[in-house]
Amino acid sequence: MSDVQTENGFTRVANELLEQIAKFKFNGTEFRIIMIIWRYTYGFNRKSHPLSTSFIAEAIGIDNSRVRKVLKGLIDLNVIQVLEEATFNESRILSFNKNYAVWGVEKDQRGEKEPLHPKRTQPQGLKRTQPQGSKTTPKKETIKDNPKEINKQSRTSVVVDLGFGEIIRFYEKNVGPIIPHIADEFQCMVDENNSELVLLALKKSVEARPKKLINYLNGILRNWKSRNLKTARDVEAHEAANEREAAGYGTHRTSIAGDDAIQSKIDAANERRKRLAGIESDRDTNCSF
Repeated sequence: MSDVQTENGFTRVANELLEQIAKFKFNGTEFRIIMIIWRYTYGFNRKSHPLSTSFIAEAIGIDNSRVRKVLKGLIDLNVIQVLEEATFNESRILSFNKNYAVWGVEKDQRGEKEPLHPKRTQPQGLKRTQPQGSKTTPKKETIKDNPKEINKQSRTSVVVDLGFGEIIRFYEKNVGPIIPHIADEFQCMVDENNSELVLLALKKSVEARPKKLINYLNGILRNWKSRNLKTARDVEAHEAANEREAAGYGTHRTSIAGDDAIQSKIDAANERRKRLAGIESDRDTNCSF
């Protein structure tokens, strides 16, 4: 049994904020992200804190790309504020906007006489999909609660997590502890390319030991992208072709060098014959009979 006590720590949140946030139509992911931001800001008696999408995703157990999309929506709706953009070593600084009057989220405006669940008499299959207001939202909720869609998203999430996790493990094993900003960089690389290419580029970057690993890695990925190399097999085939071309060029140069050496010897022999012929000619001219 969990021993949950305020003596073990608690988060101070104004009662008015708790009462008001319950009246806004946040979906499940949005609400969970807000809870994590409260936990790591208000929970530490601070109003803001550097928080990466990968950190939030791990905290709530949702795929990173999904968190990035929902978090962007909360920022656009003025619920979450970005106080400082991310730098090379730090994640962007986020804060919760407690001025709920300026949120762009729809609010439940029903009167006191209206029942809390106006369509509860409908079949149970519609209960979860029925929003607390508009007619357009049910379609989104229906899709969200559709088991086939959930399974499809789960399968996709597992693939992304496995590839991304392999990149993180390789980095921590060969470079050092991962920090939120670097994790975000890797996630962006995976989104733009794929985990297979990013892992291969990371391995080559570690072997090269550049001063700025991430910049070097990005350079490799840009080079591959410009050559339309989309998989590790494409890269291997391209590098093998380059090696064959280089080997052929070296053989050609060696052949040319050998021919030049032979030609030099021939030219030297011809020069010696010319000098000898000149000496003989002079002798004939100087002889008196």
